[in-house]
Amino acid sequence: VAAMQDDENADLVFSCTKGGRNLRITAWELATGSIQRTYSCDAEGGGSCVYLLGKDYLLCSLKTLPFIYVWNIRKEQVHLKIACPGCVGALACSPEGTYCAGAVGEKIYVWEVSSGHLLAVISQHYQPVAVLRFTDDGTHFISGGSDARVIVWRLGSVLSEAFVTSGHSIPYSPGADRTVPCPSLTRHVWSDHSLPVTDIHCGTGGLRARVVTVSLDQTAKLYELSSGQLLASLLFDSGLTSVAMDLAAHRLFAGGSTGKIFQVNLFLHHPSSAPQHSSVGFNHEGSTDQHSCFKGHTKAVRGLAVCSWGHQLVSVAEDSTGRVWDIISRQELRSSPLKGPVSSMFLARGVRLSPPSKTLPSNLPPLQPFRKQLHYSAFAQGRGGEGKALPTVPIVIEGIDPLCDLSTLKDCDCGFNLPADSIHSSQVEGLEVHKLTQEMSELKDVHRRLYGFVVDELIDKPVD
Repeated sequence: VAAMQDDENADLVFSCTKGGRNLRITAWELATGSIQRTYSCDAEGGGSCVYLLGKDYLLCSLKTLPFIYVWNIRKEQVHLKIACPGCVGALACSPEGTYCAGAVGEKIYVWEVSSGHLLAVISQHYQPVAVLRFTDDGTHFISGGSDARVIVWRLGSVLSEAFVTSGHSIPYSPGADRTVPCPSLTRHVWSDHSLPVTDIHCGTGGLRARVVTVSLDQTAKLYELSSGQLLASLLFDSGLTSVAMDLAAHRLFAGGSTGKIFQVNLFLHHPSSAPQHSSVGFNHEGSTDQHSCFKGHTKAVRGLAVCSWGHQLVSVAEDSTGRVWDIISRQELRSSPLKGPVSSMFLARGVRLSPPSKTLPSNLPPLQPFRKQLHYSAFAQGRGGEGKALPTVPIVIEGIDPLCDLSTLKDCDCGFNLPADSIHSSQVEGLEVHKLTQEMSELKDVHRRLYGFVVDELIDKPVD
């Protein structure tokens, strides 16, 4: 219990203020409300989005300047200033910290963090992208834009299409728009909102997760990520600006433009009696046990998150305050004044900041400036270029049945859609075909022997 309490006390809230001549990010403990660090720099207009890369770096994009500022979370001085192709309106990092996605207008840029290489530029939105989110397993990411569209992208397909398209190399010319209008890049495209999408929350469980989107059209949409089915549509009495769910996906919290925070209990009724798709209207004046309201903020709520234990809710708003609520009683536990209206927030679970008097050994991974041009060194070989090898794209394939035939992996929907003929194509350099084939054969042999042991020794063995 003491260890779990320590983990809860390690929850840190990073809130970014907007406006003024200085960019300011405040790190404060969720359990006590005490301020641990204040990161600042000279940047007029304030920050657009704040995100934690791994557990070491803090990233913040700017509203009016094409830069991303990077801090070592243990130091208040700016660690790195990264120039971008334009003003980054949305920012997100993969859970393991390998990739970073940023939205510039209606385009989404995907960088490799360790090298800074620009791996892909994709665009299927018609207006600027406002929010980006990764799934907890890192196989997909979700974008929502001012065009009221929400798109679920396959990360593996996006990265593979950056190097291979129908088995043919694609030369790069400076200034050219490298976007691949390939349907395999996306898993779902949702167009159920009628006004700009303001926030997205993706639950836990990989492809089994639930996704909630909110919009200025006063609705929240609940989807099933695996099938893309719309499970519920919730209508509120004000435009929505932020959303969150608890880890069990039992309660939904939606922050409104008027400062109210709405709570919806998603599993109040028995699932067998609930329709596949329900549309529910909610007016905070008639709150019940199923629908409740947190009142305290006076302006638009810009960030919501649930603590590790699931019994407290943290919120930040444009009224320059951060508040912690008890979810059961809906009472405000504490309020922390912040220096200016808050534009975004990030809750870091299990992250500790050492006291200034203690100096911990630094084992930070390398972080390189992001490139502005797509990385095409692999296609330079044989075309008068440098002839560098194709960089390895690490993809974690999860959700594969351990009893399935490994020869059918190419048909599995795991988010990595490399064309079947491209593995044996001589046009793709750097893929060690012989080594991969040998490893596949060894895995099949291990699977065959394991299956035989289970059948002979466990299933067919008589019970004494």
